[in-house]
Amino acid sequence: MALRHVNPSPSDATPNETIALHHVEPTPRIAKPNEKSALRHVNPTPSNATPDKTLLADETLAEKICLSSRRNKWHDSLDRQFEENAEFNPSFAVVLTVNDGYWDFFLNWFHHFIVTMAKNVLEQPLLIVIAEDSIIYEKLTSYLASETRNTIVLPGYDDALNSVSMAENYDSVAYKKLVSSRATHLLNLICSLKGQGGGTNSDQSTKDNIIIVYSDVDAVWVQNPFPYLRAELFGSDTSNDNNSIDMNKQRQPNYDILAAVDDHNYHNVRDYYCTGFLAITPSYASISFLIDWEKELQSNHQLNQPIFNSLLRSSTPMIRHGGLGEIEFAPGRLYFDEWVKEGGSSERQKKSGTVVVHNNYIIGHDAKRIRFEQHGLWIT
Repeated sequence: MALRHVNPSPSDATPNETIALHHVEPTPRIAKPNEKSALRHVNPTPSNATPDKTLLADETLAEKICLSSRRNKWHDSLDRQFEENAEFNPSFAVVLTVNDGYWDFFLNWFHHFIVTMAKNVLEQPLLIVIAEDSIIYEKLTSYLASETRNTIVLPGYDDALNSVSMAENYDSVAYKKLVSSRATHLLNLICSLKGQGGGTNSDQSTKDNIIIVYSDVDAVWVQNPFPYLRAELFGSDTSNDNNSIDMNKQRQPNYDILAAVDDHNYHNVRDYYCTGFLAITPSYASISFLIDWEKELQSNHQLNQPIFNSLLRSSTPMIRHGGLGEIEFAPGRLYFDEWVKEGGSSERQKKSGTVVVHNNYIIGHDAKRIRFEQHGLWIT
């Protein structure tokens, strides 16, 4: 299967789908939090071995929302992707958004991703890169065509002349406008994936249930995150063999959304989630939440992380959300600062358990790059 890319075309889904460079930085705190690496969760639901009436009803409601809101921006492109590789049946789709200002960060992220996934012999995810301007779109389609398979580049902009290709200053008006399109991208993508692929009804349902894993481009994947995510979504007894992977595609996940945790007591929120690493199941609750998140962001351009945390804890229907372990999914304040200050065996032990490093708690393209270079995580 070759790289699939599509030419940009106007979206009929929602207004103001402005393109974003998604690097949301939380405000650092001074107090040292509890560093216990454990999943923080709210009302997980036990999974069943086979599809049940609840799961089927949930899928029906989710499909109705997607159909009623005409979320078909990338449907045809994704449909062709699966038709051209009928044997490709991924459990996860990894999603990045990138503009030309962070092209070097994409190259760095992609290198680590390829190295990490080369060790994953059982399954490969679908990689979806959303280009936020016309310049990066051309670069991505050219570069990825010769680099990898199971990859698709999608245009995340509607007007090439007005797309944003620079790295905006954090917390500026322009930056807030940019990051306010993340919910729109994720919602369009989940709905576009609904009903993808040909073959039997069983094949169809597994593609309907692809789990979205969103990653900021200023992150590095040092280990394969999918065994960890699969265990949290489907149970700690889940093994990583082919039979177990296939069975999970027919089970109801324990959570609708999993997110990295930036802090444990920020603005009186026990587990303050980071929107820089998310695992989202295509459930009715998830899609309903994304619609609410998009509405807030498009009506008032703002940093997308505070409103994400606020809405997630007041959503109707009740959404099952959980926080990922902070050692495995380490924020910048721990990996680059607090653990380094601890030093010695404590630092080595914690970093040996890290799966994904997020280069946050620092502002600016150049500052992020220098920090990656200083810690041996920059290769381009």
